[in-house]
Amino acid sequence: MAGGKVARSINALYLNYVRIFRGRGLEEMAGGLITSMREAVVATQNQFVRVRAAAVRFNGGAVLLPSPPQPHLSGLAAALATKGGAYLGDEMVKIDPIDHIAYGVDLPLVVDTSDLALFPSLQRTPAKRSSRERHRDAITPRQPVNLDELGATFGEPSPVQWLIFPTFEPGAETTIESIAASTALFRFTVAGLNLHIWGDRALILMRQLLEEANIAEMTVGSIPEAADLITRTVLA
Repeated sequence: MAGGKVARSINALYLNYVRIFRGRGLEEMAGGLITSMREAVVATQNQFVRVRAAAVRFNGGAVLLPSPPQPHLSGLAAALATKGGAYLGDEMVKIDPIDHIAYGVDLPLVVDTSDLALFPSLQRTPAKRSSRERHRDAITPRQPVNLDELGATFGEPSPVQWLIFPTFEPGAETTIESIAASTALFRFTVAGLNLHIWGDRALILMRQLLEEANIAEMTVGSIPEAADLITRTVLA
């Protein structure tokens, strides 16, 4: 254009007449599509108790990180996958209420664009955006990341061995500490995705899992430091 200005198109993507993406980056559009696909795939799988959580498998057991909506949870899952954890989920895991086995969702991770710099091998270029652009909660621009790009593998269904409840505080000291069972149960229920289906039975399952697994809470000041600390703790 005149004066050397470049006009970049703004793309929109709709699913069932609902707009699920609007922006400039096609990779981020793909991230929005995969997120919607994941929700559609699991929406009818109510034979499982579904939990919003990152999850990886270490030494035959699942490590779950239940959390409220959080944009950096996927980045932590990706970092754990690069540490040797077999990937189960970046924001969702399914738990069989009978045998207490955690199942993953075999789709690409959808990593917050701001966390891509933590993985230089991905060589991704974030889309340009307006300084006025704002995002709420975990509804932030995401890009899909395949496991082979991380040198990682998808994990087999696994018994729940660890429940670590993360709180993201960028710049704070990264720590793992003990947590009271009552506090852990509250935070576990906050992460529940289909408790309206399971009701009290989900609470019973969560209490059982908290009794069977190792439990802790974590302050995540740095995603790489958190991945290192979780790996050392669960493999100790």
